[in-house]
Amino acid sequence: MFSYLKELKLPVISKISMKKGVICDIELLKMDEENPSTEVERLREGYAKLANMLFIPFTDLHELRDEIDDTYWTRFKNGYFDITRTNEEHF
Repeated sequence: MFSYLKELKLPVISKISMKKGVICDIELLKMDEENPSTEVERLREGYAKLANMLFIPFTDLHELRDEIDDTYWTRFKNGYFDITRTNEEHF
């Protein structure tokens, strides 16, 4: 897998391509469900791990997990940027 950056004149939403079955449809994650089944939890962790890898700078996979419950999903749901800090503090 590889990627590259290209400066565009207008803002766009990035598109990614993956082999079928690597990442599930977002509907299967049951985003509003507080107590999901074991299968949904498994799907959420896989989805969140890939999403976090794409959008959070990291040097070790553990940095992609939440500090409290040690899951990719919670880190994904909470987002990377703390609204009390500025972007400059992250880079």
